[in-house]
Amino acid sequence: MKFGISFSTFPIKFGPIVFSGENIKENLKIIKELGYDGIDLFLHQMREEELENLRTTLNDFKLEVSLVASIFLAE
Repeated sequence: MKFGISFSTFPIKFGPIVFSGENIKENLKIIKELGYDGIDLFLHQMREEELENLRTTLNDFKLEVSLVASIFLAE
């Protein structure tokens, strides 16, 4: 069995997303150190370069993505 946790690439004020914020690499490091195998990924307006960096970081920490959700918030 594998275990995952919810993760957002942007700060949020609603749940049940456990990890969120702009320090993506540090959050993913903590998630891996806690023993998780993967994440449910919530995205909001990322450029192609940012997505590539995210993919590389996920591979570096050997974290899988089980769900991707694009979130669009009215500002």
